[in-house]
Formats: sequence, structure tokens, C-alpha cells
Amino acid sequence: MSLHRASSGRRRATTARPAGRRHGLVARVAVVTALVVAMVGGGTTAGWALWSASASKTLSMTFGRMAPVTKGLDALLTTYASTSSVVTAPVTLSNTGTITGNYTFATTVVRGASADAVSLASRITVAYWPQTTAACTASTATPSSAVTGTWASMPSVTGVLAAGASVVWCARTAPTSDAPAKATVNPIFALTLASTTGSWTTSTEKRDVYQNTSFSTTTTAYCTNDNEWGVRLTYDASRFSKETYYAAFVNGVRVAKDEQGYYNSFYVAASDYSKQAVPDGRVLTEVRVLDSARQPTSTVVSSGYVVFAKHATSDARTVNCA
Repeated sequence: MSLHRASSGRRRATTARPAGRRHGLVARVAVVTALVVAMVGGGTTAGWALWSASASKTLSMTFGRMAPVTKGLDALLTTYASTSSVVTAPVTLSNTGTITGNYTFATTVVRGASADAVSLASRITVAYWPQTTAACTASTATPSSAVTGTWASMPSVTGVLAAGASVVWCARTAPTSDAPAKATVNPIFALTLASTTGSWTTSTEKRDVYQNTSFSTTTTAYCTNDNEWGVRLTYDASRFSKETYYAAFVNGVRVAKDEQGYYNSFYVAASDYSKQAVPDGRVLTEVRVLDSARQPTSTVVSSGYVVFAKHATSDARTVNCA
């Protein structure tokens, strides 16, 4: 205690502050900190509950994920034997992750493919529609609401998949009447899941299949003789509608009259061709499909050889099946 002089001249006593008060506050903070560390480190219930609750919240935010899985595409692997062939199969799209995602199921084809593959890609019709697995059968009619296109240009299908959920799309494919007789197409499928909140997108799962065509291009009796003055060329008209037009070619020279599929044969008279156009000897004949402008396509439905020659006793020409 010390003495101070008051204004009246008297002295009054004052009490000094304890020097240890500040150090005591620091000490108390240290003790509380030590207790918390001891509670967590020592495994007390309260300490563990506090740490566990915080950790659980952090983990759910860090490890939430979406996982796209596609099943059933292998059923689309096929070799079409004719243009009347059809493939129908259920395709299951799943999210095996832990959070909901918007899905996109896209279809493309391999780039840089051969000309026949490119042609076939645009001549395989494709349809997708939502359906149960049990109801997706060959006898199920394609609904008018189906998503349709070709392997070359197929719209994507979209929707929402909750965590652990699946959806089934019925897929149906078939070649068109003018599909290449022998070709292969390689469609690629990609299933992508994107978060319903924000722009977080998963890695996309990709799968692919192959589809082939292997159509018969000849008939059993392609060529029949008509004495020695002409031959009849019979072609396979079963692949296309009866209204389809065809043209016959002898050594590359087009037969004068085109025919529709109702007739399925051409008559080739030896007298119709000069030696300059079709020389004597063995020459190739073909029957080709015509397009809407009545121009020949690359689709050959039947082919074979015939033999032109000079008649034995005159200047007339003859033709016979080779």
C-alpha cells in the first residue's frame, strides 16, 4: 500500500493491482485446452462424439459420388441375315453411386470407318423407349413416343437417376431395305451422370458393340438359257419392297428397260448388243437396285456370267449362261 497526497493536503491509501491476474487468465485458457485434448485423446464419450459428428459431415461431402453402369448392350451384337431381321433388347442404365445425378445416354459411331460401314450406319434404324425388362420383347410394338434415328444420327436419351437407382430402355434395331449386303458398323454408347446441384460430372462409362449384315446376293437359278438367242437373268427381290426398281447390266452396259420387283427377272437378247458394246466371250452381268431418281446404287442383288459368240451358220450373235 502507498500514500498519496489529496488536494486538501491529507494523504490517502491506494491498493496496488495483483501482478498475477493476467497470468491467471492465460493459465485458465491453457487448462481448458488441455482438458479438450485430453477428452478427445483419452477417448471420453463427449470428446469422441464431438469429433465424430464433425468428421462424418466432412466425409459425406468429400466422398459423395455418382457411378454410371450400363448393362444389356451385348444383346445388340448381331449379324443380320436379311432386311427383315430385327433385334430387340432391354438396356439398363444405373447409378451405383451415393448421390442423385442427371443422366445422358448418347450413341455415336466410330469415325474414319470404311465407306460400307458409313453406309450401314445410316441404314440401321434404331428406336429407344422406356419399358420394363419383361415387356421388352420382339412382339412388343414400337410406341409412337419412342426416340428414333439411325446409328449415324441417334438422339440422346436423358433423365434423373437417384443413388442406387436404375432405368430400363427398350432398344430395337433393324436394317433398311437398301442396307449394304455385307458390312459392319461399330456403334459406341456413353452414359454420363451429372450432379443435380452444381456442375460436378462423373467420368463417362463407354461401351460398344458390332452389328453386321450378311445378305445373300445370288439366287439358285440366276441364269437360264432361251435356246441360244437369249438368257433370262433372275434376281433376288425379297430384300426390298415390290415397288423397288432394278436395272440389269451386261458388261457394264445397262439393259434398256428397268423392272420393278414384281417381275424379278430380266431378258437379255444377244441381238440387242453389238460387238463394240459387248465383245464375244465371257462377260459379267449384274442386277442393281435403283435409287428414287432411277439411278443405279452400289447394291447388287444378283450377278453372274454369260458367254457371247457368233452363230455357227450365220452372222447372228448368240448368248448362253456361262
